[in-house]
Amino acid sequence: MSARSKVHNTVKYRQNVSNALNTQGIIRKQKHVVIRKNVFILQLKCQLCFFELATNQKFDIGIMLVILLNMATMSIEHYDEPQRLTDILHYINTIFIAVFTLECVIKLIGLRWYYFRQPWNVFDFIVVIISILGNVLVQQVLIHGFTKGTVLMSFLLGFLRLK
Repeated sequence: MSARSKVHNTVKYRQNVSNALNTQGIIRKQKHVVIRKNVFILQLKCQLCFFELATNQKFDIGIMLVILLNMATMSIEHYDEPQRLTDILHYINTIFIAVFTLECVIKLIGLRWYYFRQPWNVFDFIVVIISILGNVLVQQVLIHGFTKGTVLMSFLLGFLRLK
């Protein structure tokens, strides 16, 4: 393959990726973009993979199934439950938080700032952040017991959940 055809293929690839992302309204065409070829292509290939995954219907269905499983495990919780069940549910909840955080990161990489233009994504982002903070709060209480900081943080999380 000659150097001229490699450059032509690179330019063609940039145009195809740019057109694919522009159809979703994610990036605007820029008149003069000066970026080294290899870095630009690698970045677009990586982002394109995340974009395709984030906009895939099967991905959404998988996340919906994880949400349903999360609701099922939340319904198992009851008053005066054994400590072993509490520990198991805590570990399962941590796994769900990790899955939802991964979903959030995939969408953030794939959609970039367009992610925050959709209200459901903003809601998901806030829920993930509150879940992470809540999980950290539970771990702090288990390790150190209640302190002034954990009481204040639990009050703030409770206030945010009410809104």
